Amino acid sequence: MVMMISRTLSSSDRWCDLWTSLTDWTNRDHLIWCLKEIPAVKKLRRKGMDRIKGDQRILGRSDFVMEILEQAKERFERSYELQQQHIDLSFIAKKAASIFKNEPKEIFIKSRIQPRADARALYCFWAVRELDRSLSDIAKALNTTTSGVAYAVQKGEVLVKKKGLQLVD
Repeated sequence: MVMMISRTLSSSDRWCDLWTSLTDWTNRDHLIWCLKEIPAVKKLRRKGMDRIKGDQRILGRSDFVMEILEQAKERFERSYELQQQHIDLSFIAKKAASIFKNEPKEIFIKSRIQPRADARALYCFWAVRELDRSLSDIAKALNTTTSGVAYAVQKGEVLVKKKGLQLVD
């Protein structure tokens, strides 16, 4: 079997035929093991390139995928850190309401009055971006649509940048 595989691997036009003809998983596993022993693959493994994240045909460069995974890790760590400080949705509601001189319960009332709408936007922004809550969860809490929450998140982001607001001092 090994001789057949090594002969077939040297001719790249037969590679796909061999792979598709192997129906037994043990034979496929053996073929994968043989691939790891090829000198070119060994060289890549020494350089740390043996594990490439994602399929480049779909996701693009591996660097892009690693960058996205790093951002997701940072968001998760930030969310976990806030949870450890006992910052939850009620804390965010109180903080957003106090900045705009409202009561926390006013955030959950449908209103277009500017201070209430701004407090609601800030609440949505911090809940989605900082606590990593889903739009649908926040929409249910506010009794509105996910698109309305998405719009409020964008508006909240503008408020945070414009006024230099922070969730935790």
